[in-house]
Amino acid sequence: MLATLRTRAAAFDVANDKRAAAAELAETLETAHALLSEHIADEEKVVFPIIDAYVSLEDWKRIENAAKQGGNLKFEVPRVLQHATEPELAQLKQDAGLLIRLMLKFLVRGFDKREAIIAG
Repeated sequence: MLATLRTRAAAFDVANDKRAAAAELAETLETAHALLSEHIADEEKVVFPIIDAYVSLEDWKRIENAAKQGGNLKFEVPRVLQHATEPELAQLKQDAGLLIRLMLKFLVRGFDKREAIIAG
């Protein structure tokens, strides 16, 4: 799946017919999305209860901080916002300062534009 995504993303980047390349990429992304959604749902049912039972809050914060070191904010932040539940979004907005909320709007716009191009 990842090899196909890489191939189709590269093809989209250089394609003369962006619509056709975007359609192929969108099809692959939809398949990947379905697989990942199923995988994440399984994680939430199986893995999260184990984490809750055996990982301390201090250790979890250390893990989260390590994960933040390698992310791309232009991708990660809008993706998190897109998939957060309403209570999670409310908490994020409450915790974020004004500058952060403004930055989020710009990050989300760029993400949405790139997603729209890929989805056709």
